[in-house]
Amino acid sequence: MLALLLVDTMGGLLSELTVRPYYKLEKFIAAKQIPAVHTIKDRQLLNVADASPSAFSHGTWDALLRAYVKPDRTFGEVTGATGVDYAGLSADARFDEYRASLAAADVEALPAPDQLALWMNAYNALCIGLLVDDMRARGAGTPTASINDLGTKKADPKNGVPVWDLPAGTVGGRAVSLNEIEHAMLRAKWAEPAVHACIVCASASCPNLRAEAFAAPAANLRAQMDDQLASWLANPTKGAALREAQKELLVSRIFLWFAEDFAADRFAAIDTLQPKLPAAIGERVAAWRRGGPFGGKRLGLRYFVYDWQVNDASGSA
Repeated sequence: MLALLLVDTMGGLLSELTVRPYYKLEKFIAAKQIPAVHTIKDRQLLNVADASPSAFSHGTWDALLRAYVKPDRTFGEVTGATGVDYAGLSADARFDEYRASLAAADVEALPAPDQLALWMNAYNALCIGLLVDDMRARGAGTPTASINDLGTKKADPKNGVPVWDLPAGTVGGRAVSLNEIEHAMLRAKWAEPAVHACIVCASASCPNLRAEAFAAPAANLRAQMDDQLASWLANPTKGAALREAQKELLVSRIFLWFAEDFAADRFAAIDTLQPKLPAAIGERVAAWRRGGPFGGKRLGLRYFVYDWQVNDASGSA
């Protein structure tokens, strides 16, 4: 995940006359930080025919998510978000037990769907773990304001390391960063753009953290991932929204940064997502691409400002 704080803020202030060149610049900056998956060989599709039951138990993680993920939270302008009771989770010994199980996992011995589920669960657990460990070190009852604060880049802009590149935990006996999980273990190995709806960077504008663990068999995992993508796009404050007066489709910035994961460019990416959009928006987009009520391609494509506020719901019911 990217820490494009400056460009996010600027993007919300730019006029329509300058926003398109600006998006090209932002995409260029993002490309410098995101490995180009299409240049990495041996990408795999999810084997939807594999009906094998899960070979690795995520039961502990599932129980923790059901207990500590809180629905319908508001963070700034983002509504309908899920929050995490970080205080409750940090005091629950089962969280450390689950991280220990990830560290001891024989990942390569697992069937392919199990590997996909494990890496998505690991990303979410280790991301939360960074905040939990920081809370414990500081003796604090709530996490820091933003996960970006945990990197060393802020204190040392020249030589510091973003939180995404710091060791986040151990999986399969070796230390990994969040970026390594996202780019090397997920994007490089799976032709599954719905992964972006499933891994959560502990921030308000991220897709909502699912209140259950991802798990094989493949058919179950496919259903979970599709539901994540659809529910994300259904959120009008961070997924997708149609602004009729401005003739604009507003979507998550993730569809700008990772456009090539969905299609050849950012407009084609929206075509790919069109079936997953809420019906009212999807029909408009389909008509637009046919040259409908918005007059061909005159409908603007814009992006929500990304809110990196931590999705904290500590102490809430």
